[in-house]
Amino acid sequence: MNDLPMDEILSSAIQKLDAWLNTNGWAGYDPYDIKGHPVWFKLSQLGREASPIQKVQRRLLFSLEPRFPMVCRKVLRIKKQVNAKAMGLFASAYINLYHAEKQECYLKQARQCINWLLKTPSQGYAGFCWGYPFDWQSRVFIP
Repeated sequence: MNDLPMDEILSSAIQKLDAWLNTNGWAGYDPYDIKGHPVWFKLSQLGREASPIQKVQRRLLFSLEPRFPMVCRKVLRIKKQVNAKAMGLFASAYINLYHAEKQECYLKQARQCINWLLKTPSQGYAGFCWGYPFDWQSRVFIP
């Protein structure tokens, strides 16, 4: 077991995550981003009228994606994107870190997240609102 005190372990984990974010940026993949891709959407909409080849393609894609999510995203050319919900959660976490640690770097990170949110609201709605950065479907297709 680790002999370090829990606050040192937590502090180290926070510093590593913060360094990773600074190196890699805010963009990433979402578990549902692939489901808005035209190929996925088309295959998921096929009913009984699907050809045997389409049925095999659907079964193949739907079974490979959970096992090899990164490979499927590369093949379908799905790009990493910034997610508004994540930016809100990052802002909240950085504000909490600032209150706990009193380090200006955390306040700066929180401001970056909030500024991103202020600059990128969804268009066509009254007030501030955000959605997913990709099309998705539930019972209906939502762009």
